Amino acid sequence: MKFDKTNIKNLIQEVADKWNYSGFFTLFSQGEKLFGGFYGFENRDNGKKTNENTRYLLDAQDMFFAKLSILMEVSGGNIKLSDKIAKYIPELKHGEKITIRNLLKNESGLFDYYHNHLMVQFENNDALKGSPEHDRVRKEHTIRYENRDFNTVLGIINDKDLKFEPGKDSRFSSTESVIMNEVLKRVTGLNTFDYLKKNVFDVLGMDSVEYGTTTESLSYVEHNMTEHVSIPVDFAVEGIFSIKNKDLEKLMTALLEKRFLSETVWKTALRKNRNGNCIMYETAGGYHNVSIDFLGYGVTYYFDFNKVIAYYCVSNEQQLFKFADNNWSYYRKEFRNIVTSIMTYPENTRMVRLTKKNFWTTLDISVRPEQNQFVLDAKASVALGLFYKTQQIFVQMEGDIVVGLLVLEIDKKKGHFHISIVIIDKKFQNKGFGKLMIKWAVERLKEEGATSLTIGVNRKNIAAKKVYMSAGFKPKSVYGGGMELELKL
Repeated sequence: MKFDKTNIKNLIQEVADKWNYSGFFTLFSQGEKLFGGFYGFENRDNGKKTNENTRYLLDAQDMFFAKLSILMEVSGGNIKLSDKIAKYIPELKHGEKITIRNLLKNESGLFDYYHNHLMVQFENNDALKGSPEHDRVRKEHTIRYENRDFNTVLGIINDKDLKFEPGKDSRFSSTESVIMNEVLKRVTGLNTFDYLKKNVFDVLGMDSVEYGTTTESLSYVEHNMTEHVSIPVDFAVEGIFSIKNKDLEKLMTALLEKRFLSETVWKTALRKNRNGNCIMYETAGGYHNVSIDFLGYGVTYYFDFNKVIAYYCVSNEQQLFKFADNNWSYYRKEFRNIVTSIMTYPENTRMVRLTKKNFWTTLDISVRPEQNQFVLDAKASVALGLFYKTQQIFVQMEGDIVVGLLVLEIDKKKGHFHISIVIIDKKFQNKGFGKLMIKWAVERLKEEGATSLTIGVNRKNIAAKKVYMSAGFKPKSVYGGGMELELKL
């Protein structure tokens, strides 16, 4: 498929300008680099622009790297997912109850040394409350790293009860990555950075990787979701390394190709839970994604393994948020919307019921501003379908991406069969999804016993009229502002 690279560049630039984004964004499809661009500042305080030599600080002990390293040892047969943690860390109080699998799936129930302890102490520290607000923000972010060595964390958690029985719930705990890194060290004799350097960075030729916190870039953490606070890394912390953009691309490509792990372990790592997430990645907008963060630095990778699409954005500034039109917006979400609008076409389209799994993404469906006068919004449409027993809600999916919403009226007792609501998200209009949805709706209602169908449409809604009439609907009644279309089955 051919892509308009100039259009991609312009769309990404619009988002970067809107959010005053600093960093690098790149998009790959089928091994071809469709776009890559630098934006903003590597150091906003001195005005130095982001460029190919900008270094970003990342954490080798980040949850993603910890999971990847453990799974590599599982692939090599040195660790089993069913192993109890006590096999490797006998001094851990609840080690006999927790398995490696529980750790990887965030199902350990371990007390969170950072959020449940350090941050509680921080909140209750009267001396800190009296310090300047931005100084408090900096301290709040650094105490996690200043106190995360294994012995310190063990001293904090080892007299604490589990939050829940391992395997019975899934809830992130900062302690889990610390335990994973300690397991890795005891199995291999290497800390996580040295393990990654030997088995990942050097293997991929990532020659820009340098251990330590030396970099000219300055990071900024978000505060109250709407402002940035600079946060110099002026303290020692184990596991931090700097890296250039070119090597972040190499890592992305290797992950897209599913390197490092055996085929069997990859299947395990990508098996989705009830929330659509898996061991290695979360799910956002139909993509597998992961963020690797250290203070304000962070890289977020997105993958569609079926279409062989990958992209990422890296920045030295945490993203900010805006709330508008009953929805939260942020730059990564808008980048993702651009990619999905460009890369999504009818290929593996299906209609499914509205479920807990797709509920929230379905509520995000929106149409173009000029179309709002013609259709209910997604939230009202879902409410209508849930309130009336004769209304049934279906979601149109392209792979794992929510494309549109359909509400049908099916009342067999009264013989009422109607296509109540049809919404195709603005990102996917004019691609044929509407025709596919109407065709499916007609067949579904025919199966339910319908012999004819009617649908109402605003006379000015030219796009909708075109879709319905292409499916065989013809005008039945015409009024001042609206008209009724009918299809004999």
